Amino acid sequence: MNGPGTLDKHIESVRQVALADHILITKLDMLAPDQAQPTEAALIERLRRLNPAAQISRINETSLSIAGLLRSDNLAPGDTRADVRTWLNAAAYEKRDDHQHRDHAHTPGDNCADHDHHHLHDRDIASFCFVRDKPIPSEALRLLLDALQQNLGANLLRVKGLINVAEEPDRPAVIQGAQHLLHNLTWLERWPDEDRRSKIVFITQGFDRSDVESMIELLDRVAARTAAARARAQDSQR
Repeated sequence: MNGPGTLDKHIESVRQVALADHILITKLDMLAPDQAQPTEAALIERLRRLNPAAQISRINETSLSIAGLLRSDNLAPGDTRADVRTWLNAAAYEKRDDHQHRDHAHTPGDNCADHDHHHLHDRDIASFCFVRDKPIPSEALRLLLDALQQNLGANLLRVKGLINVAEEPDRPAVIQGAQHLLHNLTWLERWPDEDRRSKIVFITQGFDRSDVESMIELLDRVAARTAAARARAQDSQR
């Protein structure tokens, strides 16, 4: 009943959706029977644009366990019993990015009026997954974490990631945090599967994917120059 109007009028509701791990849809029974299905489909599509990884359920689903929902926790840093793949859910962002790319590639002449209307407030929220095939040097990772805190601050709604650190290839590093607060780097004892790519999920406001990727590219160059200067200094001392 109230979901679309709330998202249009209140930016805080958009931020809450972007941050959520689980979203419950209520009050479908208050809609006329012929309106319930299309209204729900449109709302879910909008929620998915904001947050492709959240689990979306109806409050009246018989399979919904409220007790289980209340017991669910975020990943405890370093907890080897937790399924880090489910927590990160990078595949949801990668699938969304591929879908959007195909849509834009095949339908360049679409009418965007309805899309723009839904994004009066949604347009400032960006959620995406940064993937890197090569391991990340510890110096580059340190620079990235410092830059996130200093440059994004309150605009970094959430960040979570599994990192292949060059100096520790056999155990992944876990990063997570929100706004100015980033948790200390923690380590898992082993990789959860054969995929050892670094994956970082960003949920931002006022910074889009290209902004973050440009910052990461700049930090890569700074880290590379720092490592080269350190190596030259060590060679000169031999």
